[in-house]
Amino acid sequence: MIARFSRYDLGDSFKFALFGKRVVVHRVAEAVHVDFGLAGKPVIEQALSGTAANRPGLFFAGVRLDGWKRPVVTKVNWKPEGIDPGPRITAAQEASVTGLTVAIPGKPAFRLEAGSLDKPFIVLRDCMDKLVRRWGYDPDVQKRLARPIGASNYPAEWLTDADFPAGALRNRMNAMVHFRLDADAQGKIVGCQILDRTEPKEFGGTTCTKISRRAKLEPALDADLKPVPSFVVHTFNWRTG
Repeated sequence: MIARFSRYDLGDSFKFALFGKRVVVHRVAEAVHVDFGLAGKPVIEQALSGTAANRPGLFFAGVRLDGWKRPVVTKVNWKPEGIDPGPRITAAQEASVTGLTVAIPGKPAFRLEAGSLDKPFIVLRDCMDKLVRRWGYDPDVQKRLARPIGASNYPAEWLTDADFPAGALRNRMNAMVHFRLDADAQGKIVGCQILDRTEPKEFGGTTCTKISRRAKLEPALDADLKPVPSFVVHTFNWRTG
């Protein structure tokens, strides 16, 4: 069994993937119980079944060690403010986590022991700072934003069922795509980059092409409430059903 953790933003959420015979399922998506020990009980995480580097696995996005979840956003309660990052995870909390227990419906639960996650998460944060600098941003400025990038139009309408790549639809393929939108100080999109994705690769190009045309963003504000260039990271799950 292999567990892969990664992060593409400066908050406390991360994504991870599980590879191995125990996690192979025949459904597109799966509601998996995941327990890092901080939430007091297992938390249901939505996982997408797919492949990466020809390895089948389950892929999770927007996961936190404490199980905190953002309120479900609908067109009725949606607001253009930036995404709520949630309460901060402390170093002591990270150090207390030594593994995770996973329960997939219809399969025996299993636990992966990892030892204390304090050092791995220190490395994740350090790597994220370096990555943000490579993207052309000052990580200290981005961490202290008074308001992160928001959306002027409803994000759930940036992609529709009609955008599904024809070949992938015929073959009932699914994908999870992680992407970054770069915006200038006026909120204008100046770039879209695929950060990670499952196979097939055609989903990546479709995601960036469509969203770059349709997304309308509100600029980020720095600690002095001045508009500044910034970025926002999103995940989109392409599902046939």
